Formats: sequence, C-alpha cells, structure tokens
Amino acid sequence: MASQNPDIDMLLVSMDFTNDVETSLKPFLKDNNIKSRVILMEDPDANYWINQIDPSWSGAIPFTIIFNKNKRLYLEQSFENAEDFQNQINQFYN
Repeated sequence: MASQNPDIDMLLVSMDFTNDVETSLKPFLKDNNIKSRVILMEDPDANYWINQIDPSWSGAIPFTIIFNKNKRLYLEQSFENAEDFQNQINQFYN
C-alpha cells in the first residue's frame, strides 16, 4: 500500500490484548504480509479516548481514520481487501 502511495504515511493501531500479541497480532501481520507500522493501544479507558478521536464513534472496531491537514474521514467498517481500502483513499484525495 505504501509503495503505491509514497506521500501517505500509514499507522495501524492494534486493540489486541497485550497477552495476545505473540499468538494473534504477530501471526495476523505475517499471514497478511502487513509491512506498515503497528502500535498497540494498551489504555484500558476506551471511553476517554474514543470521544477524543471522534464523539460519534461507537467504539466498534475496525475503525479507520484517513486525514490530511484539511479534512478527516472516519470509517467504522472493514475492507474486503487492499483494493477496497485503496479506493477509499483515492476517493478521499480526489
């Protein structure tokens, strides 16, 4: 994805439990050939930061934010594949 969009910086945030990193998160990243940066959200107070990100967000995951300095797009959905996600990026920037 990043090679197709060199001007886009992608950061993935995992909501996995810390004790699931080795058994769930890392295998998922490897199996899906995900090379983007991934950070682990370890804050147990989800109600606080959900409202800080977007008050209309229900807290459901997956949740995607696409943004630039002028606008933000919040997507409370999953993507069928990388092409589906790429289409969302293209719509946002075009």
